[in-house]
Amino acid sequence: MTDNPLHIPNGHIGTAWVFTADIPESEFDAFKANGIDAATGQIIDTDFIELFDPANLAGYSLSRYLSEANGLHHEQVAADAAKLDAITKPVLIIYSSSLRDGPLDFDPKAPVEFVGRYDNQPTKPVQASITGQHDTEGFGVSAPETTKKPKSDARIGGMVAMAALAVMALLVILMVFIAG
Repeated sequence: MTDNPLHIPNGHIGTAWVFTADIPESEFDAFKANGIDAATGQIIDTDFIELFDPANLAGYSLSRYLSEANGLHHEQVAADAAKLDAITKPVLIIYSSSLRDGPLDFDPKAPVEFVGRYDNQPTKPVQASITGQHDTEGFGVSAPETTKKPKSDARIGGMVAMAALAVMALLVILMVFIAG
């Protein structure tokens, strides 16, 4: 991966680019509809971006909003917390799902200015156990062990009720047969 934070690599899932946008709130919709592509240098799907005034975060700082509400990597955001929390201009967050496949680069122009690039909080990967047995392709990796979820009380109750109804149906059929 390149050190250029404006680079959009292939497989850029889980990344967010933060910009400031020097536009009044009354022009947000027009900017998203007509100006965002030219200002960022990319074709943006505006369904997967956020454009807002950070004063409207209702008790959240921008750094806390990015890491807690959006799940972006806490250490990455914390490194820029002072810079992020000092922002008073409107904020534009472009999520990777709004971009076409890379590799590409952002080329920000006025009224946007790049602030930072942040990745999703890493999660513990699911690891397959390595055994001496080969899978169907011969790679020597077996599928991860899975456990069945326990049956819920409602499902068990439904199974008991079905069994009781089946027994009652058999009794009714037997009584009709004997009486007939």
